[in-house]
Amino acid sequence: MKKLAIYDFDGTLIDTPEAEEGKLKWSEVKGMPYPHVGWWGRAESLDTDVFDMKPFPNILSQLRKDVVNPNAYTIILTSRREKLRPLVEKILSDNGIVVDDVLLKRGNETKGDVILSYLRSMPDLVKIDVYDDFAGGEERKIKEFTDIEDQIPDNVEYNIYAVEERGDRFELMESTNNILNIIKEELRNLKP
Repeated sequence: MKKLAIYDFDGTLIDTPEAEEGKLKWSEVKGMPYPHVGWWGRAESLDTDVFDMKPFPNILSQLRKDVVNPNAYTIILTSRREKLRPLVEKILSDNGIVVDDVLLKRGNETKGDVILSYLRSMPDLVKIDVYDDFAGGEERKIKEFTDIEDQIPDNVEYNIYAVEERGDRFELMESTNNILNIIKEELRNLKP
């Protein structure tokens, strides 16, 4: 494999409900109070009897390009816990999304740790593209990806795309490609 394409699940690829609105809708549909304080770690947040969770068209289009690329290995990498795997996989299947691997959160492993693991097991990689919404710009979540930049070999292009407007568009946020960084800096300097 020459390329590793990594897609986040919630708010990046799939339009899953946010906690506040999701809890309200779940309660309305089920006719009872939402039974938990938390949201993202609960099966109710992925209840397909309550929510119609569809992929965002723009990011789905990009994912499909990677899926059909014979030199790309495409994965869904989510912070959802392993116990929710059947629900995550059902949503992907219901939407006709088939990728090479679906990885859920295991212990204290960060998304950056997962990328480095793939990098070690795929010595022919020349490009890694990451697509994530960064949950409103949480610095901790962004650091999972940027903290490993110095561990990416010089011959591997590492691009981090920030997915905005809940999957509506994505923009290159970070890259180890020096030419792209120079262009990006020049474009920033042109803005009034």
